[in-house]
Amino acid sequence: MGVALLFSTTAFGQAIQKTRPHPDYVPDEKTAQAIGEAVLIARFGEESAKAQLPLRVVRSSGDFWIVQGTLGGPMRSGGGMAVWINEHSGCIENVLTHMK
Repeated sequence: MGVALLFSTTAFGQAIQKTRPHPDYVPDEKTAQAIGEAVLIARFGEESAKAQLPLRVVRSSGDFWIVQGTLGGPMRSGGGMAVWINEHSGCIENVLTHMK
């Protein structure tokens, strides 16, 4: 009796998981920016990370947010530190010292 109950509750739990899609951990630009800034500060130090503000946030053609620092002011693109964040899991895919 106990084994049958275990199988039925397991099957029920799996059915619920399949019907409710999991929301993305990094659903928007604001969340990606906060995570990216925290990673850059932790990796390169606060002074170096803050020197590349403002950060640019773009969604890649895949499933990633790219958070990139700016060099030489807000109008110049490329060359800054960058963090690639998986929008679904929130995992850090890559941290670059210079992005082209």
